[in-house]
Amino acid sequence: MRNLFLIFISLVLSSLVYAKPVLVMTENAKTFFKNRNQNNLKRNAYIVEINENTFKTMDDLKMKMSNANDVKLTRLNVLKVKNEKLKLDLSEVESNRAICAREMLKKLLPNDYATQFRLISIDKNHSFSVSQGAKIGGYTFNFKRVFNGRVVRNKNNFLRIRTDRDGFLRDARIALQDLKITSESILIDETDSENEATLDSLLTEDFDSVNTRNKRGMEKTVRMEKVEVGSVAEAYCEVAEGGNKKLFPCLSYASKIFLENNVELGYLIDVPHTRKSWSDYYAKKDSVQFSRYRH
Repeated sequence: MRNLFLIFISLVLSSLVYAKPVLVMTENAKTFFKNRNQNNLKRNAYIVEINENTFKTMDDLKMKMSNANDVKLTRLNVLKVKNEKLKLDLSEVESNRAICAREMLKKLLPNDYATQFRLISIDKNHSFSVSQGAKIGGYTFNFKRVFNGRVVRNKNNFLRIRTDRDGFLRDARIALQDLKITSESILIDETDSENEATLDSLLTEDFDSVNTRNKRGMEKTVRMEKVEVGSVAEAYCEVAEGGNKKLFPCLSYASKIFLENNVELGYLIDVPHTRKSWSDYYAKKDSVQFSRYRH
């Protein structure tokens, strides 16, 4: 009993000592909200149904890509694409990533699928030799699916393209679920101050620390000192509703998080549009859980 009491006191003291992270909205984020909320004062954002028992989208994509590429559907319903002769243009990879990504999608994918992805990040793969030292050996381009104008934030809708340093395709992996827009919706009519307050409340309640690993691979929980939002995207976040999964309209914040040990990390934080939009939806359901995708 004494040990439990000491743990309780420790938790209370910790909550008093550690304040929530400081939230900073950059001018880029403020401009997004200003333009968005001025041009779309009131509109409905529809909830999307995920059908995990059918694979019509993947079957269609496989058929369309089979003529010019070596394609294989894995057990996890991921399409693996290979084409050693396919060279993608990397001339804009450093100067204009948006153009580079757009041209890459147009060359790799059928026309009706090339517009369904948005570039999220690019990883540089380095190689090392004694004579030349470290140099770029290739790139990994990470895309997320765009559906109904929103980025799908779950693990089952993505495109990953790997190239060598000259742009030749090493492989691509694609996953697309069968999605359907429902008649159920939430009303989008918030102010930019309410968007910021919703994100701020998340940081206050349950997002004030992250798990990191040291050089030995040991995991450690580190407190966040500051969150700086660089850009914002209209998104869909996965919710579990009983035994079914749906996509709920949300906002995804591309942020820099600054940790107490002076480490800076890039992070995507998924949050409902407003506290009210989620609480109203939650109140209508017997069991529903909001999932923040961590990648």
